[in-house]
Amino acid sequence: MAISSKENWLHTVRRTNPEWMPYSIALTTPLWLNLREELEKVVVRHPKTWPNYKPGPSNWGELRIAPHQTPGRDFVDQWGSVWRTNVAGMTGTVIKPVLEDLSKLDSFTPPDPETYNGGWGPMDWNKVA
Repeated sequence: MAISSKENWLHTVRRTNPEWMPYSIALTTPLWLNLREELEKVVVRHPKTWPNYKPGPSNWGELRIAPHQTPGRDFVDQWGSVWRTNVAGMTGTVIKPVLEDLSKLDSFTPPDPETYNGGWGPMDWNKVA
């Protein structure tokens, strides 16, 4: 009799002979942008890993790249730090932190918690609801 995913996970962390090894594999936007059909062939060959994948260009042809993952333009996050990336689809690095000078800490105003969304842009909580 097969055990539940939860039970199998507990067996895994307790090292008590799980029925299968839990795992997840994330295929990033840069991978899809660079490998497209090649990567799709790999995904299609492994339906247990990606059971909901439907082959076809619609999966990788219309990948949207977030503003903070767009090369060639700097991005200012909600805190005021400036980010830059050189790889499409990959989050870059801070090139100018908002508090380069700690003497400005007393006058610093953090992002509005009502619209804070991890720093990448304001959240419209009404839209999310």
